[in-house]
Amino acid sequence: MIGVALMLAAVLAQTPPNTASGTGTISGVVRDAATGLPMRDVDVYAGPARQQHSVTDAEGRYTLRGVSPGTARVSANARSATGGFSPGTSFRMVTLERGQEVAGIDFALRLPGAISGRIVDQNREPVPEIMVMLIAREYSLGALRHVFASATRTDDRGEYVLANVQPGRAYLVMVKKAPGVIDPVSSSPLNPKLRRPAVVSTFYPGVPSVESAQPITLRPGERRENTDIRVVRTPSYCVDGTIATGAGPAPLRFLIDARQPSSGASGNGAMFVASPGGTTSPDGKIRVCDLAPGDYQLTVHDRAEQRPLFFGVAPLLIADEDVRSLAVTARPAIPVPGEVVWEGDPPEQPESATLSIYVRPMTRAPWRGEMGTVKAAIPGKFAFEPLLMDDYALQISGVPAGLYVKDATYGNHSALREPLRLGTAIGDAALRIVMAADGGTINFKVEDRDNRPVPDASIVLMPAGSGSEAAMAAAMVLARTDQNGAWKSARLAPGKYYGLALQQEVDLSPESVARLWRARTRANEIDLGPRASVQVTLRPATLE
Repeated sequence: MIGVALMLAAVLAQTPPNTASGTGTISGVVRDAATGLPMRDVDVYAGPARQQHSVTDAEGRYTLRGVSPGTARVSANARSATGGFSPGTSFRMVTLERGQEVAGIDFALRLPGAISGRIVDQNREPVPEIMVMLIAREYSLGALRHVFASATRTDDRGEYVLANVQPGRAYLVMVKKAPGVIDPVSSSPLNPKLRRPAVVSTFYPGVPSVESAQPITLRPGERRENTDIRVVRTPSYCVDGTIATGAGPAPLRFLIDARQPSSGASGNGAMFVASPGGTTSPDGKIRVCDLAPGDYQLTVHDRAEQRPLFFGVAPLLIADEDVRSLAVTARPAIPVPGEVVWEGDPPEQPESATLSIYVRPMTRAPWRGEMGTVKAAIPGKFAFEPLLMDDYALQISGVPAGLYVKDATYGNHSALREPLRLGTAIGDAALRIVMAADGGTINFKVEDRDNRPVPDASIVLMPAGSGSEAAMAAAMVLARTDQNGAWKSARLAPGKYYGLALQQEVDLSPESVARLWRARTRANEIDLGPRASVQVTLRPATLE
């Protein structure tokens, strides 16, 4: 996620090259963005793998030594009061020559805030030990998704505190029952009128749907109090059915929960929350009750502790009556062969590098061994271990200089900017990674009105062919200028792009993406030809 560009200039100090080691030094000061005061005990790292580390002193100073030449990602990470890192994190891009010392790489950290309040029932009595969730709204792989970002539980007075809330971003707050073990065959009365009411997942300020929820945005360090929610209750319903494998009914593990919000990855990382569930008897029968109306997902698999051999997912819509005769089949994991191929003429010299190809489940925690990375030659064949019939996010890294990934297809569907939906391919069930060598590069220079370089400007590069906000969010490139106000893209597909330089936060939230969508008419149009290198100078703009 691209942060706010907090500093408008950097002081560049050079020393004679260090011919002995060839490495450089980066130094600066870390301050609190709200108060301007220096911050001590902030961890500062350089490099993609955090090879160099420094901790700020009492005056907020840090020095990173032994940084390799090239462009380094320097990140400052405030420590959480409870241990680990908090969302008080920022990064800058720094370009180093051999033996160079770069000073003035300063940070102004926007410290996290907190949301607190009280959860009460319909009689305004406190509700203890209920889950309170922070929900991030974010475009991901062509769709707007609602993802768990943080969680806590109420105390015996119904009070809660959601700590480490990232400032400047709109979140939702949701209350839901804590996950637990479900009796596979409920003893709830057959007559719906005799059943106890169901607790509805309720969003602030007390509404039952995510569409009508009120977003909350915090200032740096803000503690938003009195965010109270009154839990909604409705008539409860039951789901009757049979869970089976291809060989027939079997004792299987089942989980049932709302389809959204869900576990998964967002701009804050990834969070996984257990779903309520249980285990059927050998006949596979279930009668799950105490369910409020809503859009659910029923997941079944054959093992509780290790990677399943059989897995199945079924959507489940509960309106105003019980669901009867539901049938869900857990199907065996399937092999996923693949191939890396060329689009058009390959380079003159054979490519010796390899790609790293990785998949992760979209909305659940992975089982052990499920997220393996495979290596593939260019061109060449590869294969994953059998994977479950579920939705995965595909990630490809290690693309050599001069090449780009043109597409990734599974069956007749692209999986490059959409979920990889295993089991949906008809005919050819292989994953094809399409590489091309006709791409071009764009060299950006961001300057102010006095032609001075603007460091830490957010670069947004949007393909002109995107037909919707969701498609644009999946395809656009987000980057940051270095201390010289410069950034060079990797190889990109030839075509038309819109380019913007911004000095404000850019992320994949619907608010941010909507502003970018409207700003395309004010962006610089860039025509990138095959194997071209385009120079572009931008002035910082502001999103409306």
